[in-house]
Amino acid sequence: MKQSLHTKRNASVSDGRHGGGVVTPRSASVASRHDSVVPWAIWGAIWTLIALNAWVRWIMSDTHFGPVPIQPGDVMDSGKLIALRVLEAISTFVVLQCVYQCAWKPWRRDGKVGLDAMLLLGGVIGFSADSMLNLHDLLFAFNSHSVNLGVWTAFMPFYTGGPAIYGESLLWGFPMYVYFGITASLAGCAIIGKLRARFPNITNASAYAITYVAFCVGDFILENTIIRTTDAYMFTKTYEPLTVFAGTMHQFPLYESFCAAAVSLGFTIMRQSALDSPDGLSIVERGASRLSPGLRQPMRTMAVVGACGALFILAYHLPFNWLGVIGESTFDIPSYMMPADWPPTAAR
Repeated sequence: MKQSLHTKRNASVSDGRHGGGVVTPRSASVASRHDSVVPWAIWGAIWTLIALNAWVRWIMSDTHFGPVPIQPGDVMDSGKLIALRVLEAISTFVVLQCVYQCAWKPWRRDGKVGLDAMLLLGGVIGFSADSMLNLHDLLFAFNSHSVNLGVWTAFMPFYTGGPAIYGESLLWGFPMYVYFGITASLAGCAIIGKLRARFPNITNASAYAITYVAFCVGDFILENTIIRTTDAYMFTKTYEPLTVFAGTMHQFPLYESFCAAAVSLGFTIMRQSALDSPDGLSIVERGASRLSPGLRQPMRTMAVVGACGALFILAYHLPFNWLGVIGESTFDIPSYMMPADWPPTAAR
């Protein structure tokens, strides 16, 4: 009896019928109350246009597009420079693996774009938000020795005069939006699967809370290892009550881990919601089956991209900027970390 009900539920989702009959107006109305795909897709389209607009204007710019020059005499420790290149190589490999495993391989097998590929795309477009780190002030310093082509900060909405000429990393900065997104969601869903197997009665809230803590710990270890071994980036201005190693080159705001883990958890929830759903749709794709066949895939894709963009902005960049701007913990930044247009002329 239980299996029969489950089969009927799947049938009602896949072909619009329930128990062999046409879905009634009342049942369709109740189901449609949970639809979310259209508003998420609208926001996803807007977010994609914002990202593409910033990138195109950046690429067309005569002053902002191109590697940030390394000043004469600006020498970095050779050991850390080698470690930086290793970080770039490993990060690039992770991205290529994700493209193959999450997008190319499933498409070749099934002939369609799956949720993992859409989450991957959400991370790619979400990378545009990384320039928001320094919209108002120098909060996050990039190493000019990283492979870079400048940054598009000046072309993002709400830019108010922060540094706009520095080396946004392309080979480790961009990959972070992949492995803190889709890669983390793969790990997160694996954790939840093991928790459910070990504790069959565990609630979603408890499973997600444990996963969030694991993400926080993992981020703290990973980022502090990167910072100390490569000098790839530094947090230049932080909120001291929530900062460890305050006032040093390696100061680390704990809210960095809290926010990064929140993003990873959001990706995990989207992916897990699809695994738990009979129709295989994530929480932001609800209602896609009621769209015309030609609209389903693009609307689903834009919905996922929009949800990923919202996660990056609301769970990470807004709280990071707010706490950073009011922060007072600083240190003397090495010359190879200093943006070319910072400090402002008036302060020089």
